[in-house]
Amino acid sequence: GKFNQTVLDEVKEIIELPDRASKYKCDPATVKLDPAVISELREYVTAISQMYRHNSFHCFEHASHVVQSVTKLLSRVVTPDKRIDRVNSGKDNATSNNGESEEWTYQQQDMNKGNNRNSGRTKQLHEYTYGITSDPLTQFACAFSALIHDVDHCGVPNTVLVKEGVGIAIHYKNKSVAEQNSVDLAWELLGHDNFANLRRCICATQSELERFRQLVVNSVMATDIADKDLGALRKARWERAFAEQDDGESDYNRTCSTTDHSDTGRTSD
Repeated sequence: GKFNQTVLDEVKEIIELPDRASKYKCDPATVKLDPAVISELREYVTAISQMYRHNSFHCFEHASHVVQSVTKLLSRVVTPDKRIDRVNSGKDNATSNNGESEEWTYQQQDMNKGNNRNSGRTKQLHEYTYGITSDPLTQFACAFSALIHDVDHCGVPNTVLVKEGVGIAIHYKNKSVAEQNSVDLAWELLGHDNFANLRRCICATQSELERFRQLVVNSVMATDIADKDLGALRKARWERAFAEQDDGESDYNRTCSTTDHSDTGRTSD
């Protein structure tokens, strides 16, 4: 029953993103947050930082770096023609001349031409990035997941927790122990009454809250790179989504080969 369901049970193989550009503003510079929301966000991040243990690696400093990396990665998602133009011109960056994002520049161009948010370059960018760049909820879910992904990490691999038979390992059925614990603790904190304004700002409807939860669950569970079952699921999903290269080697295998080489000797669970 649902009473015995764990975070890992919520992982979905496919998460459907909106099929059109979001109705919400996408340029951060144009978004005005209520002071109460800003205050609660600061309080939440502070509380999360205090839930991290003083480990040499799985600590709040590490989480902060991951948040910065994820934010930078999202800002680099641009259409291929624009990226090629910038590489050729020696200006390989993800912003326009006035510092705005490519996405928002496209939206402004479309609006100036009398087009809606699903026309012109905005639609092109939306489709090329599978909806990620035009969906603020997905982007925030990625940053949020980066922030919480190692909350309360014990500083040892899941295999050690399972071998020692600690309580949380038993509770999470010896699977993705640290990752599931992090999601549960961070989500419980977000549900506190003193973060009501923050929750309403993140998710305006129940369906948005459910989609946000799903994005967070899938994102944090994906950080368990040591679990063979999850790894096989990710690889199979990638292979179905992207065609193989002419040389017969998929992007996934090529990426893993590079990543595994650089991370040799370090356990990330």
